[in-house]
Amino acid sequence: MIKNVIFDLDGTLTDPKAGIVNGLRLAFSQYGLSLENPDEYEVFIGPALRDFIPRRFPGHSEETYDAIVKAYRAYYSEKGKFENEPYPGIAEALEKLLAAGMRLAVATSKPKVFADEILEHFGLLPFFEYVSGPTLQHADSDKSSLITACIEALSADADETIMVGDRKYDIDGAHSAGIKCAAVLYGYGLPGEAEAADCTAATPEGLADMLIGMNK
Repeated sequence: MIKNVIFDLDGTLTDPKAGIVNGLRLAFSQYGLSLENPDEYEVFIGPALRDFIPRRFPGHSEETYDAIVKAYRAYYSEKGKFENEPYPGIAEALEKLLAAGMRLAVATSKPKVFADEILEHFGLLPFFEYVSGPTLQHADSDKSSLITACIEALSADADETIMVGDRKYDIDGAHSAGIKCAAVLYGYGLPGEAEAADCTAATPEGLADMLIGMNK
């Protein structure tokens, strides 16, 4: 039985692409970096930026990576966080889950201060009992620890809890935390990533119906 559902934010509840891409393009350009293919920016949606940027642009100093993240956040905190929109049907899906008696939380690699503002701006914050995200000073928190924080905050039984996300980081983090993961196929998962999930859903409506159906 599923009593608790923990959601990822970017690529699961909201589509953040425009704000993230605009912020990264500006930050990278300040340090002579760029991506030739605009679609390449999508791989940055999901993982903690401070951990992921060195993998894509190796060979720079730690100070440079910190400065890139700082430049990105300066744009994102002022403008980029609202260059974003909830996926169609996500609010209705959350309402259905609450009506079915499920408790909801969010575990995101995005700094919690931004996550709270985004959820509140789009009227989604009241759906959730708890939002787990790193601080601005510790934005490299791994997904497993963020998910575990939700489980503990809800005093949830792992066997009655499921993570919902779009990337491998959500799936791996959920399994490391001892819970199952449902992958949504409308987000930014790369080809093959969803294969490691316990189940998949193509739409928010389909996700809600699938999770509710698990209890029948």
